[in-house]
Amino acid sequence: MDIISPDIPECQAFIDLVLLAEPGERIDPVDFPPVGSTIEAVTVDIMPDGELRLDATPSAVRSCK
Repeated sequence: MDIISPDIPECQAFIDLVLLAEPGERIDPVDFPPVGSTIEAVTVDIMPDGELRLDATPSAVRSCK
């Protein structure tokens, strides 16, 4: 994983199932990107344990470009 911003050393990240598709769209486990895939996502929150929460919905990614 490459994190462009913010700079978080030794970070683990995850994307919630609901943050892979737009609201109202259904997503199933077969729709998950394969491990090792390159995807674009934006930061949602940094949890107290340092875990980074990400949003990969197309609208969230577009809003940051």
